[in-house]
Amino acid sequence: MRDLGKHNLKVASTFYTKDGTAFKSYGDQPSPLIFIHGVGMRGDVWSPQVEYFSNDYQVITYDFLGHGESHLPPEEPVLDDYVEQLNNLLKHLNLSLISLVGHSMGALISVAFALRYPEKVKLLCQLILHLIEVRRLKKEF
Repeated sequence: MRDLGKHNLKVASTFYTKDGTAFKSYGDQPSPLIFIHGVGMRGDVWSPQVEYFSNDYQVITYDFLGHGESHLPPEEPVLDDYVEQLNNLLKHLNLSLISLVGHSMGALISVAFALRYPEKVKLLCQLILHLIEVRRLKKEF
């Protein structure tokens, strides 16, 4: 297994969609894998996962609305705005079938996207650890 703690990635350029979404793309494999970060983060948080998966997938990270280099829209965004931001990114990249990995708010976006556009989602992985589960696990160990 490749070491997730090792970072040998070349620095990727940041690109922008016409609506201002900042994104990076790694690898040239035909299977796109998009990582969606949580609140208060940015796409670069996925560096270890990018390194691990970029040999087998086209890995894409992006900054969702109001995070990193992506600006907030003039109106307060709602979940549908984040879903449409992702859909616009797919259109920009000419992608029709993707795998999604989302953490925290990114998990909410990925699930909402999959519900709205099920024909575009091949695989969905949500990374959410509930505080209740953490407390239960602490008691068991």
